Amino acid sequence: MSVLRSPYADVQIPDVSLSEYVLGGAAERGDKPALVDGATGAITTYAELADQVARTASGLAAEGVGPGDAVGLLGPNTASWAVAFHAVVALGAVVTPLNPLLTPGEVAKQLQSARAKAVIVF
Repeated sequence: MSVLRSPYADVQIPDVSLSEYVLGGAAERGDKPALVDGATGAITTYAELADQVARTASGLAAEGVGPGDAVGLLGPNTASWAVAFHAVVALGAVVTPLNPLLTPGEVAKQLQSARAKAVIVF
């Protein structure tokens, strides 16, 4: 088996979580677009994203979600899904993504398998 190499330079991957990487520079990026909704064109800036993630994480923590818990996310690919994802991860919890096309039985099985403590539905 041969190894294929990219003609481009190696990418440096920082030793931080995805959420830390995305939100860590939110203050410097402020009003720059972080998310753009393809269907509506709605823009969420880095400042808005950081604020929404913090508020969502606070609400989840108030409901008892914490480190090691699993949380199901059921909804379409929207900015809200990204906010919920980063909020769950910020709490040290784990996301189990649920495809909106799953049957109720399939959703139940996945939530049981993940031992999900909460479900966020959009």
